[in-house]
Order: sequence, then structure tokens, then C-alpha cells
Amino acid sequence: MAYQAMDSFVAALEDGSEVRVMKGEILPDKHELVRRDLKGSGTLFRKLDLEDEEPPAGPRPKVQAPRRQAS
Repeated sequence: MAYQAMDSFVAALEDGSEVRVMKGEILPDKHELVRRDLKGSGTLFRKLDLEDEEPPAGPRPKVQAPRRQAS
């Protein structure tokens, strides 16, 4: 299971070091910051279930090959 940061922030770890987390960054559920957030307010990370995600509905965008210029 993975969790995605909802915002950018800097946090102190238990060992006294600081870590910068960027908005959208994905961390595993075992990460110290994720565990702390789940025990606390639960507002820093959102659950990201990649295994059960369905592909987006609707047609996929078509990729066009670049046009060759006449020489």
C-alpha cells in the first residue's frame, strides 16, 4: 500500500533529521511520516491503492506521429 502527500512540507524524524516531502510524492505505508499521520490527524497523506485502480473511462488520446517536412 502506498500513500500520496497532499501538500509539500518539512518534518523532523525521530532521529532528529529533517525530511522534505513534496506534494504528490508517494511514500510506502511503512514510512515513519505516513504512520505518524495515520495515528494523528490523517490529513498529510491520502491512500493510493495502485493495485485496484481502474483505467480512466473513455477513449484514450491518440498519439500522432510527427509530420515530415517536404525538402
